Amino acid sequence: MGNFKHTIRYDWKRIGQRIKKERDAAKLSQSQLMDKIGRSPESYRVLSRWEKGTAKPEFRDMVELCNVFDCELGYLLCEYECKTRETTDIQEATGLLETAIEKLNQMSINDKYNWQISTLNSLILCEKFRYFVAVITDYATIDEKDAIDGSRFLDGGCVNIPNDIKRLDVLTVLVQNTLKEMLDELRVLYRQEDMKLKWWYKNYYSICEQFLKDGKMDRVKHDKLMELLDSGEYAEFERLL
Repeated sequence: MGNFKHTIRYDWKRIGQRIKKERDAAKLSQSQLMDKIGRSPESYRVLSRWEKGTAKPEFRDMVELCNVFDCELGYLLCEYECKTRETTDIQEATGLLETAIEKLNQMSINDKYNWQISTLNSLILCEKFRYFVAVITDYATIDEKDAIDGSRFLDGGCVNIPNDIKRLDVLTVLVQNTLKEMLDELRVLYRQEDMKLKWWYKNYYSICEQFLKDGKMDRVKHDKLMELLDSGEYAEFERLL
Protein backbone atom coordinates (compact mmCIF):
# COMPACT_ATOMS: atom_id res chain seq x y z
CA MET A 1 0.00 0.00 0.00
CA GLY A 2 1.36 3.42 -0.87
CA ASN A 3 1.88 6.48 1.26
CA PHE A 4 -0.91 8.86 2.27
CA LYS A 5 -2.40 10.97 -0.48
CA HIS A 6 -4.69 13.59 0.99
CA THR A 7 -5.86 17.00 -0.01
CA ILE A 8 -5.08 17.99 3.60
CA ARG A 9 -1.46 19.05 4.01
CA TYR A 10 -0.18 17.20 7.07
CA ASP A 11 2.79 18.39 9.09
CA TRP A 12 4.85 15.19 9.07
CA LYS A 13 7.53 16.63 11.32
CA ARG A 14 4.88 17.29 13.97
CA ILE A 15 3.35 13.86 13.37
CA GLY A 16 6.78 12.30 13.87
CA GLN A 17 7.16 14.17 17.15
CA ARG A 18 3.80 12.79 18.29
CA ILE A 19 4.82 9.25 17.39
CA LYS A 20 8.01 9.67 19.40
CA LYS A 21 6.11 11.18 22.31
CA GLU A 22 3.74 8.20 22.43
CA ARG A 23 6.61 5.73 22.04
CA ASP A 24 8.44 7.34 24.95
CA ALA A 25 5.25 7.31 27.04
CA ALA A 26 4.88 3.58 26.31
CA LYS A 27 8.55 3.06 27.28
CA LEU A 28 9.33 1.31 24.00
CA SER A 29 12.57 1.36 22.08
CA GLN A 30 12.41 1.95 18.35
CA SER A 31 13.08 -1.75 17.70
CA GLN A 32 10.39 -2.82 20.16
CA LEU A 33 7.81 -0.56 18.57
CA MET A 34 8.58 -1.79 15.07
CA ASP A 35 8.20 -5.36 16.28
CA LYS A 36 4.80 -4.55 17.81
CA ILE A 37 3.48 -3.15 14.53
CA GLY A 38 4.60 -6.21 12.56
CA ARG A 39 7.84 -4.83 11.21
CA SER A 40 11.25 -6.39 11.76
CA PRO A 41 13.12 -4.89 14.72
CA GLU A 42 15.99 -4.13 12.33
CA SER A 43 13.77 -1.61 10.53
CA TYR A 44 14.08 0.85 13.43
CA ARG A 45 15.95 3.18 11.09
CA VAL A 46 12.67 3.60 9.19
CA LEU A 47 10.97 4.61 12.44
CA SER A 48 13.76 7.06 13.10
CA ARG A 49 12.96 8.77 9.79
CA TRP A 50 9.24 8.79 10.66
CA GLU A 51 9.96 10.47 13.97
CA LYS A 52 12.14 13.09 12.29
CA GLY A 53 9.48 13.74 9.66
CA THR A 54 11.78 12.87 6.77
CA ALA A 55 9.66 9.86 5.75
CA LYS A 56 5.94 9.07 5.83
CA PRO A 57 4.56 5.85 7.33
CA GLU A 58 2.24 3.78 5.16
CA PHE A 59 -1.44 3.70 6.10
CA ARG A 60 -1.24 0.20 7.60
CA ASP A 61 1.70 1.30 9.74
CA MET A 62 -0.31 4.24 11.08
CA VAL A 63 -3.23 1.95 11.91
CA GLU A 64 -0.91 -0.43 13.78
CA LEU A 65 0.64 2.51 15.65
CA CYS A 66 -2.85 3.58 16.71
CA ASN A 67 -3.49 0.09 18.06
CA VAL A 68 -0.28 0.17 20.08
CA PHE A 69 -0.87 3.68 21.42
CA ASP A 70 -4.61 3.12 21.96
CA CYS A 71 -5.59 6.24 20.03
CA GLU A 72 -7.46 7.31 16.93
CA LEU A 73 -5.76 8.00 13.62
CA GLY A 74 -6.76 11.67 13.75
CA TYR A 75 -4.73 12.06 16.94
CA LEU A 76 -1.54 10.68 15.39
CA LEU A 77 -2.13 12.90 12.36
CA CYS A 78 -2.35 15.87 14.75
CA GLU A 79 -5.91 16.70 13.69
CA TYR A 80 -6.79 17.03 17.37
CA GLU A 81 -4.95 17.06 20.67
CA CYS A 82 -6.54 14.25 22.69
CA LYS A 83 -6.39 10.56 21.85
CA THR A 84 -10.00 10.50 20.66
CA ARG A 85 -12.24 13.04 18.92
CA GLU A 86 -14.84 12.63 21.65
CA THR A 87 -12.36 13.42 24.43
CA THR A 88 -11.11 16.43 22.45
CA ASP A 89 -14.66 17.77 22.13
CA ILE A 90 -15.27 17.30 25.87
CA GLN A 91 -11.99 19.04 26.67
CA GLU A 92 -12.82 21.98 24.42
CA ALA A 93 -16.29 22.30 25.97
CA THR A 94 -15.27 21.93 29.62
CA GLY A 95 -11.59 22.75 29.89
CA LEU A 96 -10.95 19.44 31.69
CA LEU A 97 -7.61 17.73 31.19
CA GLU A 98 -7.52 14.61 29.03
CA THR A 99 -6.38 12.56 32.05
CA ALA A 100 -9.33 13.90 34.09
CA ILE A 101 -11.77 12.95 31.33
CA GLU A 102 -10.22 9.47 31.14
CA LYS A 103 -10.66 9.05 34.90
CA LEU A 104 -14.32 10.03 34.64
CA ASN A 105 -14.79 7.56 31.78
CA GLN A 106 -13.13 4.80 33.81
CA MET A 107 -15.25 5.73 36.80
CA SER A 108 -18.36 5.37 34.66
CA ILE A 109 -17.22 1.99 33.33
CA ASN A 110 -16.47 0.62 36.82
CA ASP A 111 -19.61 2.09 38.39
CA LYS A 112 -21.93 -0.80 37.54
CA TYR A 113 -25.12 0.78 38.87
CA ASN A 114 -24.14 4.44 38.26
CA TRP A 115 -24.28 5.33 41.95
CA GLN A 116 -20.99 7.26 41.92
CA ILE A 117 -21.78 9.04 38.66
CA SER A 118 -25.20 9.94 40.05
CA THR A 119 -23.54 11.38 43.15
CA LEU A 120 -21.10 13.36 41.03
CA ASN A 121 -23.95 14.79 38.96
CA SER A 122 -25.82 15.74 42.12
CA LEU A 123 -22.73 17.42 43.60
CA ILE A 124 -22.25 19.53 40.48
CA LEU A 125 -25.91 20.56 40.62
CA CYS A 126 -25.67 21.66 44.27
CA GLU A 127 -26.22 25.38 44.75
CA LYS A 128 -22.91 25.69 46.64
CA PHE A 129 -20.81 23.69 44.17
CA ARG A 130 -19.17 26.63 42.37
CA TYR A 131 -18.53 28.40 45.64
CA PHE A 132 -17.05 25.19 47.09
CA VAL A 133 -14.65 24.83 44.14
CA ALA A 134 -13.64 28.51 44.49
CA VAL A 135 -12.89 28.06 48.19
CA ILE A 136 -10.87 24.90 47.56
CA THR A 137 -8.91 26.71 44.84
CA ASP A 138 -8.14 29.55 47.23
CA TYR A 139 -7.21 27.05 49.94
CA ALA A 140 -4.87 25.09 47.66
CA THR A 141 -3.05 28.12 46.29
CA ILE A 142 -2.72 30.28 49.39
CA ASP A 143 0.56 30.66 51.24
CA GLU A 144 0.11 29.14 54.69
CA LYS A 145 1.83 32.16 56.27
CA ASP A 146 -0.51 34.67 54.64
CA ALA A 147 -2.77 36.56 57.03
CA ILE A 148 -6.04 38.17 55.99
CA ASP A 149 -5.50 41.82 55.28
CA GLY A 150 -8.56 44.09 55.54
CA SER A 151 -11.89 42.66 54.36
CA ARG A 152 -12.76 39.62 52.31
CA PHE A 153 -15.79 38.73 50.24
CA LEU A 154 -16.91 35.66 52.17
CA ASP A 155 -20.15 33.71 52.00
CA GLY A 156 -22.02 36.31 50.03
CA GLY A 157 -20.95 39.37 51.98
CA CYS A 158 -17.99 41.57 52.79
CA VAL A 159 -16.70 40.43 56.19
CA ASN A 160 -14.10 42.23 58.27
CA ILE A 161 -11.51 39.77 59.56
CA PRO A 162 -8.94 40.63 62.23
CA ASN A 163 -5.46 40.84 60.75
CA ASP A 164 -4.06 38.33 63.21
CA ILE A 165 -6.24 35.53 61.81
CA LYS A 166 -4.68 33.64 58.94
CA ARG A 167 -6.63 33.33 55.73
CA LEU A 168 -5.86 29.61 55.66
CA ASP A 169 -7.72 29.13 58.95
CA VAL A 170 -10.78 30.94 57.62
CA LEU A 171 -10.70 28.95 54.38
CA THR A 172 -10.46 25.70 56.33
CA VAL A 173 -13.68 26.53 58.15
CA LEU A 174 -15.34 27.61 54.90
CA VAL A 175 -14.39 24.34 53.18
CA GLN A 176 -15.79 22.30 56.06
CA ASN A 177 -19.00 24.33 56.35
CA THR A 178 -19.66 24.40 52.61
CA LEU A 179 -19.03 20.67 52.28
CA LYS A 180 -21.49 20.00 55.11
CA GLU A 181 -24.12 22.19 53.43
CA MET A 182 -23.63 20.30 50.16
CA LEU A 183 -23.88 16.92 51.90
CA ASP A 184 -27.06 18.01 53.67
CA GLU A 185 -28.48 19.07 50.30
CA LEU A 186 -27.54 15.69 48.84
CA ARG A 187 -29.21 13.83 51.70
CA VAL A 188 -32.47 15.69 51.07
CA LEU A 189 -32.19 14.97 47.34
CA TYR A 190 -31.48 11.27 47.91
CA ARG A 191 -34.44 10.94 50.28
CA GLN A 192 -36.65 12.42 47.56
CA GLU A 193 -35.15 10.12 44.91
CA ASP A 194 -35.46 7.12 47.21
CA MET A 195 -39.17 7.79 47.61
CA LYS A 196 -39.55 7.96 43.82
CA LEU A 197 -37.54 4.77 43.47
CA LYS A 198 -39.69 2.89 45.96
CA TRP A 199 -42.84 4.04 44.18
CA TRP A 200 -41.41 2.85 40.85
CA TYR A 201 -40.42 -0.57 42.15
CA LYS A 202 -43.86 -1.16 43.62
CA ASN A 203 -44.97 -1.78 40.04
CA TYR A 204 -42.62 -4.75 39.90
CA TYR A 205 -44.58 -6.56 42.59
CA SER A 206 -47.56 -6.90 40.25
CA ILE A 207 -45.28 -7.74 37.29
CA CYS A 208 -43.64 -10.59 39.20
CA GLU A 209 -47.02 -11.88 40.35
CA GLN A 210 -48.24 -11.89 36.75
CA PHE A 211 -45.08 -13.68 35.55
CA LEU A 212 -45.60 -16.34 38.23
CA LYS A 213 -49.24 -16.76 37.26
CA ASP A 214 -48.37 -17.06 33.54
CA GLY A 215 -45.62 -19.59 34.21
CA LYS A 216 -42.88 -17.23 33.03
CA MET A 217 -41.20 -17.30 36.45
CA ASP A 218 -40.77 -20.13 38.95
CA ARG A 219 -41.71 -19.81 42.62
CA VAL A 220 -38.10 -19.81 43.88
CA LYS A 221 -37.11 -16.87 41.70
CA HIS A 222 -40.37 -15.06 42.48
CA ASP A 223 -39.84 -15.35 46.24
CA LYS A 224 -36.22 -14.23 45.94
CA LEU A 225 -37.22 -11.15 43.91
CA MET A 226 -39.94 -10.29 46.43
CA GLU A 227 -37.40 -10.55 49.23
CA LEU A 228 -35.03 -8.16 47.41
CA LEU A 229 -37.83 -5.64 46.80
CA ASP A 230 -38.86 -5.77 50.45
CA SER A 231 -35.29 -5.15 51.61
CA GLY A 232 -34.71 -2.32 49.11
CA GLU A 233 -31.89 -4.13 47.28
CA TYR A 234 -32.99 -2.72 43.94
CA ALA A 235 -29.69 -3.15 42.09
CA GLU A 236 -29.56 -6.88 42.90
CA PHE A 237 -33.24 -7.15 41.98
CA GLU A 238 -32.55 -5.74 38.50
CA ARG A 239 -29.60 -8.06 38.05
CA LEU A 240 -31.67 -11.17 38.82
CA LEU A 241 -34.74 -10.00 36.90
